[in-house]
Amino acid sequence: AAQPSAQWTKAKPILEAALACSSIDKFATAEKALGSAGWDSSQGITPVALPLELKTFGLPTQKVAVVRDGFEHIFRSYLPGVTVEQAAKAAKLKLGKDGHQYLRVTKLGVLTTDTEEGVTTLTCRVDTEG
Repeated sequence: AAQPSAQWTKAKPILEAALACSSIDKFATAEKALGSAGWDSSQGITPVALPLELKTFGLPTQKVAVVRDGFEHIFRSYLPGVTVEQAAKAAKLKLGKDGHQYLRVTKLGVLTTDTEEGVTTLTCRVDTEG
């Protein structure tokens, strides 16, 4: 496989931290790399294919959606071939009171898992209006 560019080498840990809901420090660096993959900050929750594989809680993803709009930021990884239960277990999510949604509150935001068009997703929502 081709070696990722220096830009992606820098962006990878930043993106992985955001997708894992652990940190969004230096996210502007990751935004530049996402832009090179065709991401546009105004596109909403449209997924973008990445030129390299990221790991979210050890699960491989090459497709993410990032929204940094107003007071809510969303970082979503798409996990093909992974079940919602597997994603929940990897991310240590607990089944919510509704009995349907797995979630975990982190220092940064709320992690949830779901499916979109048959693909399991893991989403970190950050309320920046703290």
